[in-house]
Amino acid sequence: TLERPFVKYVDDKANDALANFYGLREGYPALRGFALFDRPAKGKSIFGDLVGHYWTKREIENYIVDRDTLLAFAGEDRTRRNAMECAIAEAEQAAEVLERPFWSDDAKISDDVLRPIFQNFFKRLGIRNEMPKSRYHELVAFKDPASIDPEVTEVLDKLLAAIGAWSPIGPRIRRF
Repeated sequence: TLERPFVKYVDDKANDALANFYGLREGYPALRGFALFDRPAKGKSIFGDLVGHYWTKREIENYIVDRDTLLAFAGEDRTRRNAMECAIAEAEQAAEVLERPFWSDDAKISDDVLRPIFQNFFKRLGIRNEMPKSRYHELVAFKDPASIDPEVTEVLDKLLAAIGAWSPIGPRIRRF
């Protein structure tokens, strides 16, 4: 059921997703699935019966994080906000010197942007880094809904349509 869906993380390996999907489908022919991947480095794989989507930006973090989101994460406390502003500025300067993309769709935001910013931010606060990569998804709570990329809505609509197609009574999710 959708209350407790089966999830198998396959990184960005579409072929692994397909192998797992078809393997499970042998035992349950009515099985349906949805796969969502970061943008592939090379050409796109064919999903076949597995509904799927590749982000057009490099990775999901590219849709979540921007300067305003990080400043919202820092909050209104002057010390925290100043620490974040300095951490962002230093990371931007370093990227410029290294001629690496920073806020672009092609940047590997999780490694090349967020990691150095959070390391610097928490160092300035004198505490251990409380935002490891495994928690980056929590930043979505600080994202201004008006600034969400339309592709995110398109993917959620695609998922909702797939759910509706699979359910004998249609989607049970209400849109707001």
